[in-house]
Amino acid sequence: MTYFVTIRPIVVSNSEVRYFSNYFYTVYCILGILLIAAVFILSRKLSAPIVRLSNVTSKLASKDFSVRANVNLQNEVGQLSASINVMADNLQAAMEELQQSAEIAKVNEKRMKLLLADLAHEFKTPLGIISLYSEVIENGMFEKEPAYYFGMCRMRN
Repeated sequence: MTYFVTIRPIVVSNSEVRYFSNYFYTVYCILGILLIAAVFILSRKLSAPIVRLSNVTSKLASKDFSVRANVNLQNEVGQLSASINVMADNLQAAMEELQQSAEIAKVNEKRMKLLLADLAHEFKTPLGIISLYSEVIENGMFEKEPAYYFGMCRMRN
């Protein structure tokens, strides 16, 4: 048995049933709207730090290492934020090292080209003299004996 405490006696009639059913529908609708609003607000509050972390990681992916994740929570999201900041610092340091290495490599490449040009010049001069003496001997245009020209080649080296 169910008992209701009311001011007036309840007589079960169609009007009473309609009144209570409309009343409960209204209460359920209001509670449903409040529940949806509460879920929306809580989901925004919970997802806001993750959205901020996503924006920070997008900027890190585009090589902007100046951004930092400022999520100060005492949970896993806060730990993830701190890890992202450490990763950004490490990536920035690595990029600076790579840039310095690239500059050093450019300087070394210029020095190597200069060295090769100097070596090529130093080899061309004696080879030119040897080539000239060999042409003189080959064409028979020598004024002295061929042994003299061979000796000249040995003396220069």
